[in-house]
Amino acid sequence: MPLIQLKTTAELTPALRDELTSDFGKMMAEAGKPESFLMIAFEDGVDLRFSGEKMKNGALVEIKQVGDLGSDVYLCLTKTATRILNERLGIDPQSIYITYQPVDDWGWNGTNF
Repeated sequence: MPLIQLKTTAELTPALRDELTSDFGKMMAEAGKPESFLMIAFEDGVDLRFSGEKMKNGALVEIKQVGDLGSDVYLCLTKTATRILNERLGIDPQSIYITYQPVDDWGWNGTNF
């Protein structure tokens, strides 16, 4: 079960949220994680700061998933997520930061994956 948490300085309309949901679903499916189990948490209008300066247009993406996908898959995810955020939100790739966190146990429906 992957979780994508997007924190961005941008304001996300409902249409943008739908587009990003579709884009991220396809991205994770290509990484072998079914879209049917993808959860996305959007936080827009976030005050992001880097090097002590407020970012005008930036994003922090946190991706958590059961198991380690490996460096090659993470690189592909980074390239795809960066492209998506650049195209959809106009965020410069230099202002997009992505972290990955493999999870051993993920609770759902009274049990763990």
